[in-house]
Amino acid sequence: AAARAAAEAEAAGATEEEALAAAQAAADAAAAAGGKDLLDVAKKQDGGDSKQKYYALAHTESEQIVRQPRMLTAGTLRDYQLVSLQWMISLYNNRLNGILADEMGLGKTVQVCALIAYLWESKQNYGPHLIIVPNAVIVNWKSEIKLWLKNLATVYYVGGREERAKIFAEQVTPLKFNVLVTTYEFIMRDRAKLSKVNWQYVIIDEAQRLKDREGRLSRDLDRFRCVRRLLLTGTPLQNDLNELWSLLNLLLPQVFDNAKIFREWFGDTSASKKSASSANLADASGEEDWMEKEKKIIVVSRLHQILEPFMLRRLVQDVERKLPPKVTIAVHCPFSAYQASVYDWVSTTGTIRVAPDAKIGLAARANFRGYLPLQNRCMELRKLCNHPALNYPAEKGGDWRGGDALVRACGKLWVLDRLLVKLRRAGHRVLLFSTMTKLLDLLEVYLKWRRDSTDAGVGLEWCRIDGSTSLDDRETAITQFNARDSNKFLFLLSIRAAGRGLNLQSADTVVVYDPDPNPKNEEQAVARSHRIGQKREVRCIHLEAVVDVVGAGRDEGGVGGSAAASDDCVVAPTEQTPSFSLDDRTWGTGGNRRYAESIESVVRNVIQQQKIEMADEIINAGRFDQRTTHAERRETLEKLMQDQASAGARKCAAPSMRELNRSIARTPEEIELFDAMDNDQTLWPGSLAVANETPRFITYDAADRAEAVAATAKPKPGRAGDAAEAKKVAEAQALSGVALGRGERS
Repeated sequence: AAARAAAEAEAAGATEEEALAAAQAAADAAAAAGGKDLLDVAKKQDGGDSKQKYYALAHTESEQIVRQPRMLTAGTLRDYQLVSLQWMISLYNNRLNGILADEMGLGKTVQVCALIAYLWESKQNYGPHLIIVPNAVIVNWKSEIKLWLKNLATVYYVGGREERAKIFAEQVTPLKFNVLVTTYEFIMRDRAKLSKVNWQYVIIDEAQRLKDREGRLSRDLDRFRCVRRLLLTGTPLQNDLNELWSLLNLLLPQVFDNAKIFREWFGDTSASKKSASSANLADASGEEDWMEKEKKIIVVSRLHQILEPFMLRRLVQDVERKLPPKVTIAVHCPFSAYQASVYDWVSTTGTIRVAPDAKIGLAARANFRGYLPLQNRCMELRKLCNHPALNYPAEKGGDWRGGDALVRACGKLWVLDRLLVKLRRAGHRVLLFSTMTKLLDLLEVYLKWRRDSTDAGVGLEWCRIDGSTSLDDRETAITQFNARDSNKFLFLLSIRAAGRGLNLQSADTVVVYDPDPNPKNEEQAVARSHRIGQKREVRCIHLEAVVDVVGAGRDEGGVGGSAAASDDCVVAPTEQTPSFSLDDRTWGTGGNRRYAESIESVVRNVIQQQKIEMADEIINAGRFDQRTTHAERRETLEKLMQDQASAGARKCAAPSMRELNRSIARTPEEIELFDAMDNDQTLWPGSLAVANETPRFITYDAADRAEAVAATAKPKPGRAGDAAEAKKVAEAQALSGVALGRGERS
């Protein structure tokens, strides 16, 4: 089709460039028509043999690859990486775009280097190729390309406006390069210039960012001219099917051209639909339930079939068997009395208590009752789980002097302090991830206190990367941490800005301080350590705040726990601060106490789990690894659905310090060391803060709470009610210096 179009154009007197453009347009049209035919075939096909025929229709021109390109002298590709190279070359030969969706840690960057090298050596395709990456990982791409493609001319299109203009004029315009690497940000800023280049390959790393097809980045990319596109992502499906359609539409816009039809075709796969809920599957006994389950399996299998020619995905457990194991631990952290009181008040009333000397607007001051309404109760509770200093900064009514008081005010920081000091003494290195940059600020205050004021803090040196870190500072921090003789023990990382694309195998412990609503972000974060090159077992520790089953138990004199408390009556604490014992079931306050799930538990066990189940059914059960048969895919899907249906509720128990030591220790010698350190009281702050150590302004009784609930109840419908609601919101927004319901995210 391309040759015929070129000949017709030349016969009509077209220039060489016009003839080439006509050939390209004809080839694209033929590929689109072929894609439409494939889609029609997929709709009609069923069964394992027909699925194989469908795949063969897409990959008609095959090419066997038995060795890696000679240009790659930095190391030897693994067998599964050679498989992916052959798959990518098949895409190239058959004029297809694709998604390389290997699980995090399997070396997608190296596989792209292999593709570019093979195109150079065997296809005489010298580029130019465009690689678009997140800001956080350009340092990693630079180091990998320097290692694997050192003979190719590579341009890194970053820097200020003048620097980029110079690069474009001196290197891009005259095409004095083979590969250009840049970031999402500069693609959008300089789209008008960069889109003029006729690219061979456009390769997009961390392509899940393109989940919004109507977003500016996706629309800008549509204007780039290229022969092929390759998307890289370890998480092709994070939240819903619309995201998957966005990626497929970017790859094959002529085939996947209607999001509504796509949703209608595959909409029944949604894990959140009541008709296919886990509860229904668990109780499936009648014919209707059986039919519903079979329908879901058929629909998901159909989606697997559609994706197979365009997606390759392998899991670490299937292909990298020499990688050391990863052990995941969830540690429940009871609240301090401070946290317990504030949590109960916020969750019950939807307001937050404010210090009398806090700076508030005149409108709010006129009707001030000691508390103010919240615009985002859930975010306020999440901040409280991380540390009450996020709700009450020192300059706004709180009393945070650092040191012991900072640690003892928060259950999670109290536990983290024990973990870090012990792990440092045992010779481990730690990556710590959080969703909140303000929490990272607070941890730096803690680390400075530990380092400068206590013997136990010796060696707690750290680096930090978040969304505000410059490219140069990122590179410096990564180099310092990964250096052979590095003195950096801890890396503080924002999960959104630094949870992907970094190679930090020099750490063998990952702490996820607070849960991200998107579980794939946490998977990406853990994969910074548990990836190719890791030589030691990796421990992944998830900290999760838990709440007293009976509530905080308060009266006018303070806050504290009480097993005798009821919903209507709150009693004053009677226990004194206990001495610490290794046999205590819980740390800090001691005693056999029961705990309920907090807002963090909801994030981890409900929000995350729904997304995990959907991704398991649609992506992982598809097993797009070039080896799995149709029957094996169906068996995997059925097992996943059965596992989801039988999942039960978790018990909420906080471990003793002895139990925690045995969870984090790798050897018997470490268990002995950690137990001995717990017995050395000079190493640690005191127990968690109790009732008489909390600020007066956060104390209240049952009557105070009932009054707040009544005062903040929604007004009756109507204009008067609307006006009252608007007035209340305006008063809240009139505050000066008091942040309500806002979380810090990078």
